[in-house]
Amino acid sequence: MPYLLLVLLFSSTLHAEELCDNKNKKNLTELAAILSSDLAPECQAPMPGAFKDVNISRYGSLTRVEQIYRLKRTDDGNFEVTFNVSFYKDTGASFSQMNDPSLTTKWREIAKNCLQKTDGKARGPNGELVTFKIYEGPNNESSPPGKLIGVRTSGRAHSSSWTDDLNCTGVFHELLHLTGLVDEYPEREMGYVQDPKTSAWTFVNTKPERIAFDCRKIYDKNSIMANSALAWAVETSNLDLRVDLCSCIQSDGCTRYFDEKKKQAEEYFKKAYFQDQKFNYPNQCPAGFKKSEHNMEFPIADDIKKQFDDGKPIGLPIPEGLSFEDIQKMPQAYTIKQRSSGNLLDPRHFNAIIFPGCLSKNHVYYQDSMNSYRTSRQNGGIGCGDLSWSGR
Repeated sequence: MPYLLLVLLFSSTLHAEELCDNKNKKNLTELAAILSSDLAPECQAPMPGAFKDVNISRYGSLTRVEQIYRLKRTDDGNFEVTFNVSFYKDTGASFSQMNDPSLTTKWREIAKNCLQKTDGKARGPNGELVTFKIYEGPNNESSPPGKLIGVRTSGRAHSSSWTDDLNCTGVFHELLHLTGLVDEYPEREMGYVQDPKTSAWTFVNTKPERIAFDCRKIYDKNSIMANSALAWAVETSNLDLRVDLCSCIQSDGCTRYFDEKKKQAEEYFKKAYFQDQKFNYPNQCPAGFKKSEHNMEFPIADDIKKQFDDGKPIGLPIPEGLSFEDIQKMPQAYTIKQRSSGNLLDPRHFNAIIFPGCLSKNHVYYQDSMNSYRTSRQNGGIGCGDLSWSGR
C-alpha cells in the first residue's frame, strides 16, 4: 500500500515546483517508475531455498483482504505456501477466541488432507508448481505468521470462521483468502434493507431488498474463487469420462436391438426392482451401430467414478443439437482415461500470491479486487470506487 500511495501522491497531488528542484524531480520520477515496474522489491520472488513471511492486515492489503502465509522458493524454483492456522469453538462470545488444541489438531489434519489433493494442480503461467501446506509445529518466533479461525455449527463460512460441515472445496477457498485473493462470484444472500420511515439502509445476511457487493468484478471463468465447487471437481479430478453416442447403420433401423431394450425395461418395471438394477457401461457400440459425431468428454470426481464402477446411474447432459428423444435412439459407449493435470490457479491468482504488493504484475487485479466488497449507493452501500490506475 505505501508504494501505491507514493506513486499516486507524486503523480496527482503534489506539485513538483513546490517540492524540489529539477534534480529531485528527476529522482522522484525515477523512483516512481521503479516502484511501478518489475524492479520493485515486491516484484522479486524469494531466492531458491529462501522464504518470506507475508503478514498484511486488510487495511494494508492492496486487495482489501488480509494476507497471512509463508512463501518459500524451493531449490528447484517452485513455490510452497504454508498456512499457520489455529482454531477455536466459535460461540459468538469474544472470550471464546482462544486456541483450542484439540480442535486445532483436528482441523489442521482436515486442511492438510484437503491441500494434499491439490498437489501438482496449482501452477504459474510458466509451469511453476505451487504447493500448499499446513504448518504443524509449535508457534514461536520462527513459525509462519498465524491466523486464529473460529469453527461454528452452522451458517456461512468465511476466512475467519469456518463451519463444522466445511468440505475440501470450502477449505481450499477460505485458505486462499488468506493469501489475499478475493471472491469472484456474484453475491446472492447478503445485502441491505431500507427503513421505510428514515430511508436508512441496514446490512443483513439473508433476505435483502438489495444485494450487496454489486461493485464486484465477476470473472467469466469458473475459477476457484468464482465457482469453487466446479473448479475443485474439475481440477482435482484425475480421470476423464468420454461418452460416444452411437448411431444405427442397419437398414432396418436396428429394430431388434430396440425391441429387446424395450422388453428389458418393461420387465424391470413389472418386477419393481428397476431402482436396484446395475447399469451396464459398455466401452463399445452395440452390433449394428457405430460411433457418431456426437460425443462428450469431461472430468469425473472420485464419487462419480465409484458410482460408475458400482453400476449405479450417473447423470449426463444432453449434447447440444440433440433432443431427449434423439438420445433414446443412440446407445452410448463409455471410456475412462487419465486426464492431464488441471490448474487451480489463474495467472492473476498466482501473481497475487507470489508477488504480493507488486504493482506491475497485479495492477489490474488490484483495481478489480478493491471493489470486491463495495456496494453501490443504489443498493445501500457507500458506492463503487473509481480505482483505475494508469501507471504500468
